[in-house]
Amino acid sequence: DLVTGDIEVGQIVEVVYDGTDFQMQSQTSLAPATVELQVFTSSGTWTKPAGALSVEVYAVGGGGGGGSGRKAASPANTAGGAGGGGSSLGFKRFNVSGLGSTETITIGAGGAGGAGVSGADANGNAGSAGTDSTFGTTALLVAKGGSGGAGGLAGTPAGGAGGVVGNG
Repeated sequence: DLVTGDIEVGQIVEVVYDGTDFQMQSQTSLAPATVELQVFTSSGTWTKPAGALSVEVYAVGGGGGGGSGRKAASPANTAGGAGGGGSSLGFKRFNVSGLGSTETITIGAGGAGGAGVSGADANGNAGSAGTDSTFGTTALLVAKGGSGGAGGLAGTPAGGAGGVVGNG
C-alpha cells in the first residue's frame, strides 16, 4: 500500500494492472536532482556542495598578448605585430568522491601586449603568453594559455599559437 509522499506531483511511475489493482513497479520517489552553478572570475577556493555526486568543470586559459608593430623611416619596411594566440577550453567531469572538500581554482591571466617602439627601423616587441587556468589543488584540469604574438619585423609576422588542453 502507498503512503503519503510515495508519489510526488509530476513524478512518472510505472504500474501494472494485476486484474484487480494497479501495482506500482518503480521505486518510491527520490528527491529531485538539483543543479548548482558556480562561476569563478578570479582565483579562489571551490567548496564541495553537500550531497553532490558529480561535478562538471569548465576552464578557459588566458589569451596571449599581441605583438607591437615595427617602426621604420620607409613605409615599405613597417609591419604590424601579430595577434596573440587564443587559449584553450578544458572540460572534465569528476565524481566528488575523488575530490577534496575544497579545491584550488586558478584563473589564468591574459598576456600583455608587446611594448611600443620608437625611433626609425625599430622592430616590434613580442606579446607575452597568457597563463594557464587550473582546477584542483594538484591541477586535476588545466586549460593552457595562448602564446604571445610576434613583434612586427620587416616581413610578415606570425600569429601566436593557441593553447592546448592538458588534463593534469
